[in-house]
Amino acid sequence: MGLFNGISGLISGLAEGQPAGSLAEALEGSGISLSDLTQTLRQSDLGPHVASWLGAGENLPVSVEDVRQALGDPLVERIAAQFGIDTSAAAQLLAQHLPAAVSQAAPGDETTDDE
Repeated sequence: MGLFNGISGLISGLAEGQPAGSLAEALEGSGISLSDLTQTLRQSDLGPHVASWLGAGENLPVSVEDVRQALGDPLVERIAAQFGIDTSAAAQLLAQHLPAAVSQAAPGDETTDDE
């Protein structure tokens, strides 16, 4: 899936009220692994947040600043470039939808593997 298809899928999913699944698909379709993002977040100060997303309870929220600090500006910039948006918008999108995307992908997905 190319960049256009990734953005198209993301926009369609957002319009249909399915932001989490569409974010995961758009990231994966653009060559950015949800599993890798999850692992990076686990290794940062957001480990407890990721654990909440993978568990059965409430998903702990993350702020835009949390996302930027945990993933680093180069990765946020790469994601922004993949979607043709600015880095602030990319960080906001991730902060808003990443918890649900990880939570939805968790059952039977490699994002739950403890490595």
